[in-house]
Amino acid sequence: MDEAFESPWIRKVRMLTQALVISGALNIGLFSSLVYYATHEKSVDRVVKKGGVMLTETNASVLKDYFQLSMHGLISELRNDELLEEGCRRRDMALSCLVDFHFFDLERALPHAHLQKRQLFFVHKEGGERFDVSLFPGLREHDFASIIGFAKEEKWPLTPEGLYQRLKVAGESPEVGLKEAFFASNPFRTLFTRFYRIDPNVDRDILLALVMESGYEVIRDFTLKQEEAADFSKEAIVQFLTGCLKGGSSIASTFLIHLDPEFVLKRFDDEQLKQLIDQLAFFDSKSIYLLKQIICGVRGDGVRKSAALKLYAIHQQDPPNPYDHEVAVRRFLNIPCFEEDLKQPLFRTHVVKSGESLWKISKMYRCEIKEIAEANGMAPQAMVRVGQELKIPRVE
Repeated sequence: MDEAFESPWIRKVRMLTQALVISGALNIGLFSSLVYYATHEKSVDRVVKKGGVMLTETNASVLKDYFQLSMHGLISELRNDELLEEGCRRRDMALSCLVDFHFFDLERALPHAHLQKRQLFFVHKEGGERFDVSLFPGLREHDFASIIGFAKEEKWPLTPEGLYQRLKVAGESPEVGLKEAFFASNPFRTLFTRFYRIDPNVDRDILLALVMESGYEVIRDFTLKQEEAADFSKEAIVQFLTGCLKGGSSIASTFLIHLDPEFVLKRFDDEQLKQLIDQLAFFDSKSIYLLKQIICGVRGDGVRKSAALKLYAIHQQDPPNPYDHEVAVRRFLNIPCFEEDLKQPLFRTHVVKSGESLWKISKMYRCEIKEIAEANGMAPQAMVRVGQELKIPRVE
């Protein structure tokens, strides 16, 4: 009887104990799951189910990680074909970062490929800034092999803008071959060719310094215009130099004065002319003569004063205090400033006499043979004839 009486209670206690054990196990499992998901939130966010394939990371999350990698690190990732989402692989994301953040020249790496282009974006982890990146779908295994080979074999596998940025950072001490690589780029070759047509003695290093002062946008826009319609005229170069002047280039000021001083005097407005004067850093007979023309011209007071102050600086003298423009004119021209009487031409005329040559005439007027030749549209070694009229640039 006692045994029969105890059996139901034992069974109930046993069932209750088992239920408590199961409940405890479930609670522990739930708690563990909550802890796991809380500590692995970023990883959980990357899990996406797409097309029946479990993806461990999204395109955006990989771009965020690759954004931090060096160029060498990204090149090593070009072999990683791990699938992400929407058909993209890790190597696609690495290529996007190489092109957009390291100026990798994909067109040179795949010169005969028809490149498809899409846009992706990601938000930076820390600053919250949005970055747009270019995606190149449809590339095959052999394409990536060519890209990797190009990256390894080419000393400077960068776009012209990438080369420019490297030169900008390098300053006075660029790495070996960097300047030559930029000289060989299409934008610089286009610019040099146009300048060479105007002046065969143009120096590549001076032209490079001009571009470095002005900003890459100026040479990029010039190249695009030349690709639309090739223009070898002097006017095209003057327009380019005017853009460089806006970019703050002092070299552009000197180029403009030597290339077309009459255009500067007649076509520049007061603001442009004042900027040219302020940025002028190289002084020779042409630039000094231009400044003298300005101080006795019909320009506004601000422009004329800027020209006079530049002349005082050239001669290492202090201007009058308070400033007196009449005093400045008498100092540099030794004559009163009556504008209607002092608008002297840029050139004087010389009639060639028997026994004279360009060399003798240049010595007579204290100017360069090249300057006389340029003013008259002739070669420096050209012969002159008796009675020929020559335009002689004024140096004073």
